[in-house]
Amino acid sequence: MIGLAGHDENEHIKVMSAIAGALSKPEKVKALADAKSPEDIRAILNQ
Repeated sequence: MIGLAGHDENEHIKVMSAIAGALSKPEKVKALADAKSPEDIRAILNQ
């Protein structure tokens, strides 16, 4: 389950796009599964 919130009406779309892109790449799925903190997750999604 993934929860998200945005600062404005468009930010959640950008975040959802980053999540969808990450989940389509096995190496990013592994990196997300291994993430230890919210900061790690943000870094992975921003790559």
